[in-house]
Amino acid sequence: MVKSHSTLNRRDFMKALGFVGAGVGALSAGSPVFKDLDEMASAGSSNKRAWWIKEVDTPTIEIDWDMLKRHDATTIPQVAYASFVGKDVAAAQGAKQKADRKQWIAEDKSGYTLRDYALFDAAAYGWQAGFSHDFLGDTTVTPYGMGSPSDLGLPAWNGSPEETTAMIRQAFRFLGTGTISIVELNENNRKLVYGVDWDGKAIVFENVEKAYETDKKRVIPEKCRYAVVFSMPMSEEMNKRAPTLLGDATTALSYSLSTLFQIRAQRFFRMLGYQGLGSFTYVNNTSINPALAVISGMGEQGRLGQCVFPEYGTMARLGSVITDLPLVPDKPIDSGVWNFCKTCKLCASHCPSGALNPDDVPSWDVKYSGNHPGKKVYHCDGMNCHGYWYDLTSLCSICVASCVFAKKNKAGIHDIIKATTAVTPAFNSFFRTMDQAFGYKYSNRDPESWWDINGEPMFGIDSRY
Repeated sequence: MVKSHSTLNRRDFMKALGFVGAGVGALSAGSPVFKDLDEMASAGSSNKRAWWIKEVDTPTIEIDWDMLKRHDATTIPQVAYASFVGKDVAAAQGAKQKADRKQWIAEDKSGYTLRDYALFDAAAYGWQAGFSHDFLGDTTVTPYGMGSPSDLGLPAWNGSPEETTAMIRQAFRFLGTGTISIVELNENNRKLVYGVDWDGKAIVFENVEKAYETDKKRVIPEKCRYAVVFSMPMSEEMNKRAPTLLGDATTALSYSLSTLFQIRAQRFFRMLGYQGLGSFTYVNNTSINPALAVISGMGEQGRLGQCVFPEYGTMARLGSVITDLPLVPDKPIDSGVWNFCKTCKLCASHCPSGALNPDDVPSWDVKYSGNHPGKKVYHCDGMNCHGYWYDLTSLCSICVASCVFAKKNKAGIHDIIKATTAVTPAFNSFFRTMDQAFGYKYSNRDPESWWDINGEPMFGIDSRY
C-alpha cells in the first residue's frame, strides 16, 4: 500500500508496463485526469461507486425477455441431482461422501482436520440447522408488545422513496450486509422470481393486501414491487484454500450470516409497517439472486455463472428480500467485467469437473434443464459441478478462488487495472497474464497455514471496504 504521496503519474505507470500511446489514450478517453495514484485511488470516495463503474440502461449481457420465463427451482442441481443421476447413484455418492469425510478427519488430512471440521460446523450453524426463518418472516412481537406501528396507534413509515432507499442502505449495512441494490419487479423482472420454489410450492403474484402461504403455494402481493438484493462478503484467505473444509467454512458462514440478516431485514420492514418476504430455507431461493444483482447493477454476469462485483469480485454470496416499501431502483452497470470474462477463461481452465464453459463466444443454448434460458452467456453444467462435490466431501469453489477479480484492493495498482479494464478491453489478456505471473494465481494455498494468520478481521472481511 502507498504510504506517502506518489510521484508516479498514470501515463508513466502505463509506459512502465510497456503500453503504447494508443493504450494510454484509450484509458484516458472519457476518464478523469489524475495527478498521481493516490488521487485516483481516492476518487469517487464520496460517491456510491468508483468512477469507472458506469450506469447503463441494460445489462452488459444480452437478455431476451420474451424467451425468459419464470424458472422451476426444482430443476437446479441442489434439488434435482438425484433425478438426473438416479436415486441409487446419488445415495451411494452421499454415503461415500460421509465415509470419506470421517476417514479424512481421522487421518488428520490437511484441510479436513478435526479443527477444520469444528470451524466449518460452527460456521454452518444457522445455515444448515439453525435459525427459524421463512417466507413471511418472524411474526413474534417485541418485549414491548410491538409487532407493527399500528400497535402504538401509529401510521406506517412515510418517507419519500429517495429518503427510504438511503435509510435502507444505512440500516442494512449496519445489520450486517455488504452492499445492497434495488430491483423494481416490473413485468420483465418478475421472471427472475422462481415460478416453483425449491420444495415444489408455486410462487405466485396475486392482487391481495398481505402475503400468505398454503400447502400448495406462496403468494406475493402485487403491490410488493421491489426486491432488495444484498451481498455477504467472504474471506479471501479462506476461499483461497478451497476445496477443503476451510474453503467451505467461509461459504457456510456467509449463508449463516445471510440467514440471520434476512430475519433482521424482515423485522425491520415489519416494524416500519411494511412486508418483507424472503426464502423459506437457505437464502438463495425464492428469486434468482445473481440475476437480480446483475439487473440492479450490484455487479456483472461472469463466465462462472455468478455475479462478479467491482468491489468484491467473486468473494460474496447473495440473498434478497421482497417488499412493498416504495424504493428507488438501481440501474445495471458496465465495469468491464463481462468483456474481461470473454477472454480470461481462468475459471473454466481451473474447473476440475469441466462444468464451466471455455468457449470463445457466449451462447443462448443451455447446457441442461437447470439452466435459466433467455440470456446469452456461458452456460454452466451444474450437474457436473454438483457431482464433483461428492468426491471432495465439500463444496468446490475453485472457480470463485481463481477469478482475477477476487482480490482485495490493497493498493492503487488494482484500481488502475480495474479502471483500464472498464474503459478498454485492449489489455485484458495482458492483465490475466500479469495476475498469474505476479503470484495471485490460484494454487490451493496450504489449508493449515490459515490458522497461523495473525490479525484476521471479523468474519474474514474488512467491513470498511
